[in-house]
Amino acid sequence: MNLDTKNSALKIRSIMERMVFIGGPPRSGTTFAAKSLNLHPEIITAIDDHVYECWGLYYYRDRVGLVDDLRENRLDKEEAAQKLESYLFHESFLMGAAPSDKLKEFPQLTTEDSSSTRLVRSVKDSGLVRHAVPVEEIPNDWYLCLKSPEVSHVLPQLSESFKESRFVLVYRPIIEIAESMYRTGNMVKRFAVFHNRWEQEWDMQKGFIPPPGVPAEWNEIWQTATRFQRCAMYAASYILSIIDGTNYLDPKQYFIYNHARLRNHPEEIYPKLAEFLEVDPSGFHSASSSINQEIPTAEPQLLREYAEINRILDLDSLEKKIYQLSIHNKN
Repeated sequence: MNLDTKNSALKIRSIMERMVFIGGPPRSGTTFAAKSLNLHPEIITAIDDHVYECWGLYYYRDRVGLVDDLRENRLDKEEAAQKLESYLFHESFLMGAAPSDKLKEFPQLTTEDSSSTRLVRSVKDSGLVRHAVPVEEIPNDWYLCLKSPEVSHVLPQLSESFKESRFVLVYRPIIEIAESMYRTGNMVKRFAVFHNRWEQEWDMQKGFIPPPGVPAEWNEIWQTATRFQRCAMYAASYILSIIDGTNYLDPKQYFIYNHARLRNHPEEIYPKLAEFLEVDPSGFHSASSSINQEIPTAEPQLLREYAEINRILDLDSLEKKIYQLSIHNKN
C-alpha cells in the first residue's frame, strides 16, 4: 500500500466515524430532515434518489441492503462497516453526494458514470444531480449523513458497527403518516407502494404477509385490517422500533423530534439539533424557509378506521412514549 492509498484509507475511516443516520417512518419527514442537514455547511448527505435515500442502507423496491443484512444477522460489525464503506467510496471519492453550495465545484455523476458503484433505478431519478467528492477535500469536522426510514429497525446493530455515529430520528402523528401513505399508494401507478404492494404479497395459505418490521404479533390483525389501517400499523411499527432500539443507545447518540412540531416551530427544533451535532445553528437558516406549512387531513371514514385500530393496538400509547423520549433527548 503506497502512502497516498494509506492516507486515503485513513481519511475514509475518519469520515465513517462522523456519520449521521436519519430514520423514522416513511412519510414522516425523513426526506426533509436529510435535505435540511445537507444544506448545512458542515454536513454532506449521500443519496441515490429524489427522496434522498441511501440504497446502501436499504433499497425499498428489492428490500436489500445493509439494514436487511443486519436484520438477518448476515454480517458482524466489522463486515457491516466494510460493506457500507465499499458502497459509499470508490477510488478515494465519496460517491453520490447531494448537491449544495459547498459542493458545486465538484464533478457531477451521471447514470452512465462507470466510476459510480450504482445506477439510478427510477424514472423520477433520471435527472438526479449528485457529486463525486475527493475524500481529501472533506474537512475533518464535517458529518456524512445517510437516510433510510429502515434505520429505525436496526438502531442497536448500527450503533455497534458505527460506535461514533449519531442518529436523527423523525416522527409525526401516526394518523398523519398513515394518511400520507394511503394517499401516495393510491397516486403511484408505475409500481406498487405501501398498501398496493402489500396486497400482492401472501403466503401459501393466501394470507397477507406483513412487510418487514411489522411485529409478528400483529399478523392476525394485519389479515383483516383495511388498507388505511395497515398504513397506520406500518407507521406504528417504525415508532415501536425506535422506542425499543433507543433503549440500547447512549442518550447522547440520538436526537428525536416531531416533524409536526418542526412545521410549526422550527426556531425551537433547529437550535437543539445544532447543539446535538455540535454545529453552527445558523447553518440551518435556509432550511426553515422551505418548510411546508400545510397540515394534512384525513377523511371521516379514515378517521373512523383509525379510531378502531387505535383502540385495538393502543397507538396513542406509542405516541406518548416517543414524545417522552423526544422530551428527554433535548426536545
